[in-house]
Amino acid sequence: MNEAAAWLLSSGKVRQAAYLSKDVARIIAQSNYLYAVVTTARPLTSPARAGIEAYLKEITGATTIELSEVVDTRIIGGVRIETPTAILDGSVHSKLANLVEGMSR
Repeated sequence: MNEAAAWLLSSGKVRQAAYLSKDVARIIAQSNYLYAVVTTARPLTSPARAGIEAYLKEITGATTIELSEVVDTRIIGGVRIETPTAILDGSVHSKLANLVEGMSR
C-alpha cells in the first residue's frame, strides 16, 4: 500500500486513490471478508449490530464482517449501509428526499 501511495503521488494521480481503495476492497471481499460502513442517527444497539452482520453475511456469503459505525443525526432514522460494491440506503432522510423529488415532478 505504501508503494502504491508513493506511485500515485509521484505520478500526479492522487485522485485515483479512491479507485485503488475500492479495487482493493473488492479483492478482499472475494476472500469472504466484508467491510461495511453503517450510518445511523443513534449508536447501534448490540442486537441491531448483530442483525446487520447476519444480514450482510446472508446476502454476500462473507464469513467475516467488519462494521465501521458512523452516527449522523442528519439521516433522522433508519440505516445506511455502504460496502465496496453496493449501498443500501434505508434512512428516513433519503426516503423523505425521494418523496419530495417525486412530488416535484
